[in-house]
Amino acid sequence: MSRTESPSSINMFRQCQRKYYYVYKEKKRSPPNIHTVRGNIAHTVLERFYDFKCPDIPKSSCSPVLQDYMFTLLAEEWKNYDDKLKEVNCTPSMSKTYFEETLIMLLKWLEAFITMIKESPEQTFAEAFKSLTPIVREKKFQSPKHNVLGIVDAVRKHGNEMLVIDYKTSKDAHISEEYRLQAAIYALLYIENHGAPPSKIEFHFLKHDIVDVPVTPELVDFARNEIAKVHSSTSSNFMEDYPKNITKLCNYCDFFNLCFQNKESYSAALEIKRGKIPVGIKD
Repeated sequence: MSRTESPSSINMFRQCQRKYYYVYKEKKRSPPNIHTVRGNIAHTVLERFYDFKCPDIPKSSCSPVLQDYMFTLLAEEWKNYDDKLKEVNCTPSMSKTYFEETLIMLLKWLEAFITMIKESPEQTFAEAFKSLTPIVREKKFQSPKHNVLGIVDAVRKHGNEMLVIDYKTSKDAHISEEYRLQAAIYALLYIENHGAPPSKIEFHFLKHDIVDVPVTPELVDFARNEIAKVHSSTSSNFMEDYPKNITKLCNYCDFFNLCFQNKESYSAALEIKRGKIPVGIKD
């Protein structure tokens, strides 16, 4: 029986099969870092944001109220994650910088949310807030048929459309092949669980804007094909069946020292990959 895959594991296999082997066959884990911890905090804040108890306030004055609420949530979660922040050696100075950066991201997202609140003049603030509140938050979808799962940040109804939402703290608001595959798998999982496709997958890039991926039959087929490829290629438990993909990304990989003895061996491997050195290296 093949393991249950996820968008992250499938993307890892596509990026580097050796890294997939280390993580999912040898069960090695990458150490946490400030970016993953900060991302988790931002996701938790956005999940809690919709628990806001809507007072009877005019839309024209809702901005400072929601901004204060967002600040309070972030401060609470930052404190809740104090042990995790210390674990990644986040000094007080670093903590202050990352807190401020995260607050700016969340307030940018909030600005777009408030714009949507004000776009429906016939609704009160409370009614508009409720209409924008997701149907589900942090929902696990699983497909026994394709043996894959994914955790969706939110699903929201907009008129007759169903929107699957994923929050991103990425530097660039760009739908990479990695994100396109994630969108494809989310679409497939939604269909498996609801019997019909969502209208689109929305990536909320917190530093930028919302970028959506329309759900098409071709997108869903892309998911099916990539899931099948990984399942058919990962039955082996032997490391040699999972080749390295030697690129400059190796320099940032947590398993660099497992793949290469030193920078010189990596440089030689990269030159061989480019066809500049007509010899092999030991794998």
